Amino acid sequence: MNKKFIYVLLTILAIMGSCKPSAHEMALAEIEQSKQFIAENQDSIALSILDSIHIKYRTDVDVRRMADTIRWDIEYRHAVKTLPTVDSLLADLQARLPELTKPFRFIKNEEYQSIGSFEHRQLRTENNTSRCYLKPSIDEHGNFTITSYYIGTKAQHAVVRITVDSLSVETHTAPSSNITQFVDLEEYREIIVFDKNLLNGIDKFIADNKDNRIKVSLLGDGQPYHYYLTPTERTLLAQSYELAIALSDYTRLTDQQLRLSQKIELLKQRLKIEG
Repeated sequence: MNKKFIYVLLTILAIMGSCKPSAHEMALAEIEQSKQFIAENQDSIALSILDSIHIKYRTDVDVRRMADTIRWDIEYRHAVKTLPTVDSLLADLQARLPELTKPFRFIKNEEYQSIGSFEHRQLRTENNTSRCYLKPSIDEHGNFTITSYYIGTKAQHAVVRITVDSLSVETHTAPSSNITQFVDLEEYREIIVFDKNLLNGIDKFIADNKDNRIKVSLLGDGQPYHYYLTPTERTLLAQSYELAIALSDYTRLTDQQLRLSQKIELLKQRLKIEG
């Protein structure tokens, strides 16, 4: 291969290399590509491209600013579109809550408690001291707790199993900190608190089967104890579960409404949108 041919080849390669788009030009091309996907109502793909621009072109501040502005516009449009739906759902829920809370009494010690709770009027502790039963409680945020009250021979229960026909669901084992054992007027008693982390779905299972015969089994190191919920108890527990879901949704929607409103105001400032 002669020297002249080598020189020509190197010249051609140099010319070809000079025609290759720069990193800035490729970044701008991706910006345009993201805009095209936005025009085609494929915002998720556009957002993916915008994210990749920040990774691939870290030093190109101008292009990254363009990517941010486009992202803010997408987020602004989505927030503005979503907020009315959240407002509507929240208004409907607010209208339902007075009826849902009617069978309950609200308990809150303002001096010691920052969050109050709802307890069913027909399952007040003072009216049920001489029997075994399950007592539901729902805090203001919709967190559901079931407390098992047991009176009988010493049993050391730590699990509640709920059975309907051949189906059953049981709680996780309650830690010792959630269990109180004592003797009152020569009668042995156990109080076991199952919070949302321990319920393992028994609250929903009871609510879904409120029209069926429901067996309660208390299990632990001692002798198991079994009893059946009365039709009234099944109804009260189902009402409690319904209230818990409503309060949980109310908390979530209220938080979402606030975050969306704040986001809209922030993005309006960034995008210099008036009004």
